[in-house]
Amino acid sequence: MSNQKSKNIHWYPGHMAKAMKELEAKINFVDVIVELLDARAPHSSRNPELAKRGLNKKRLIVLTKKDLADPHKLNEWIKAYEEDGHHVLALNLLEQKAPELIINELLKLGEEKWERNRQRGLKPQPIRALVTGIPNVGKSTLINTLAGKKSAKVANKPGLTRAQQYIKISSQLEFIDTPGILPPNYEDKQTALHLAMIGTIPADILPLHEIVEEILNHVRQETPTALFNRYKIEITEQTSNFEILKLISFARGFQGGENDNYEQAEKVIHREFASGLIGKYTLEVAYASK
Repeated sequence: MSNQKSKNIHWYPGHMAKAMKELEAKINFVDVIVELLDARAPHSSRNPELAKRGLNKKRLIVLTKKDLADPHKLNEWIKAYEEDGHHVLALNLLEQKAPELIINELLKLGEEKWERNRQRGLKPQPIRALVTGIPNVGKSTLINTLAGKKSAKVANKPGLTRAQQYIKISSQLEFIDTPGILPPNYEDKQTALHLAMIGTIPADILPLHEIVEEILNHVRQETPTALFNRYKIEITEQTSNFEILKLISFARGFQGGENDNYEQAEKVIHREFASGLIGKYTLEVAYASK
């Protein structure tokens, strides 16, 4: 992880500050925290403020967008979070089996509560799970998938969910959905770059050319043939990233001024990297926090 700092990277809309206060008020009333992280950037997509909350609660970490991530690096992240004592699932939330896997894991985590209720002669109460994560990691998709209906609004746009919603999944399980909450700022520029690369935060937080430069460097290092496979362009180790943009502009037949062509090529690279069309990538190497 880079130590590069930037005091200019701020992203904390008012509704996020309010949501954090509301989350803190409700966290004592839930049994399990479901923390969603993006499998392509498991470190950068984890809000450290969310990670600090509810340390006495059972926690299920769901690494979303598994289908877009590097399988080997993702397995290392699963091991690292399990070593930290968390239950972990890596999923494509749109797969048919995803709801059953999540529900089964949450019911396992609720068995201790139900046993306490039985010993006290109480009627079993639903497991209450709080769903947290930064914007655009799949919280609303998870809720809708489990409920089998449009219970929470969904869009591929950061920060759509604005207020906490209570969703009954079954007689055994209830969810509290929360708006996506980002840290107030990103002092580590590399973290912001990673989130911008995968489309989790708006690209205009940082200059597009910086985001694309980072994408191209990563792709060339991890999978040297990926750019040829996607764009049918011939490059060598000596080919500059600027020259690559020029080749892509030509290959895609972009028309207009030279600067416009480069900008179009940058937008294509960013969009197609974030959507997995160039390849499957996980931007960070796993480590256990303990």
